Amino acid sequence: MKIRKKPNDNDETIIKINNEPIENVKKFTYLGVVFTDNYDDSVDKKRRLAIAKNTTVTLTKIWKDKNICLRTKKRLLTSLVFPIATYGAECWSLKQSDRNRIDSFELWCYRRLLRISWTEKKTNEEVLQQITCEHRLIDIINARKLKFIGHILRSDNLDNVLLTGMVFGPRGRGRPKTRFWDDIRQLTSMGIREAVRLAQDRDGWRLMVQRA
Repeated sequence: MKIRKKPNDNDETIIKINNEPIENVKKFTYLGVVFTDNYDDSVDKKRRLAIAKNTTVTLTKIWKDKNICLRTKKRLLTSLVFPIATYGAECWSLKQSDRNRIDSFELWCYRRLLRISWTEKKTNEEVLQQITCEHRLIDIINARKLKFIGHILRSDNLDNVLLTGMVFGPRGRGRPKTRFWDDIRQLTSMGIREAVRLAQDRDGWRLMVQRA
């Protein structure tokens, strides 16, 4: 796979090994994550949410069972469905559209669990009150991201270099894409250097994650 900087870049270069051409693909799945040639992770996010929705539908018999209490159903949803949707979320760069999509998916799951039909016209606030949601799914993802970045910043390996390193050169035209560090800055109100210093203090970083 060749990484393209521009969507209309049609590089026809053929790579060969022992005179055998290697297949060129625009995306492939590795360790359950979809990688694309234009480094757009929204494809993987939509795929994860679609798989989680299918899992929610397969559990319809459980949601309909009146002998299972609401607390147990919530625990099943948290342990069987949400991990599928948030697999690899520690490395996601979330745009506002991605956050809205995650919120919509979470509320869709709650409505399926509570057996709320769209004809009942219940608001999202009423659904959250009925489900007694303590932590929203997007908040869980943000906490996981901050814990992950704190672990990486305390280590001295290639992961740290890749996250904190800078690439020099002119920036391309147009609005830059949302980067991983943009999310970290928004959640922590810190720059890279401040985050690196604070991450060395485990207790201080843990308190910051709780506040964020």
